[in-house]
Amino acid sequence: MSYENGNANAHTHDHGHEEGAVIVTTDEDGKQHYFELLDSLEVDDQLYGLLLYLGDEEKQEGGGDDAADKSSDDEDGYSEEFVIMKIVQEANGDHVFESIEDDEEFERILAIVERLADEDDDLEAAD
Repeated sequence: MSYENGNANAHTHDHGHEEGAVIVTTDEDGKQHYFELLDSLEVDDQLYGLLLYLGDEEKQEGGGDDAADKSSDDEDGYSEEFVIMKIVQEANGDHVFESIEDDEEFERILAIVERLADEDDDLEAAD
């Protein structure tokens, strides 16, 4: 499983931020990207979202080359791309998903997410 730092300052169209919600972001070129919010966590009074990348507007509309999306990363031949972004509340109450610009901050949050994932794996193995 690999994680990436998000690459867009993005507004959400779902203000509830419930796990499983589809989040639509717009990058600096105006291209829309779709994510599923898998989980959120708060670290030092900052909220972060763990997102599964679902594709861009072209893929969502059924376009694009499926062969280009194939990878040997999982049993179905598709790669899952996970992204970690900050969730920031603006003055008007809207939430914005932002890239984590600071490499040290990203590495720190990534380490926490990986540790929590390992703990979940350990709990599942014990069941």
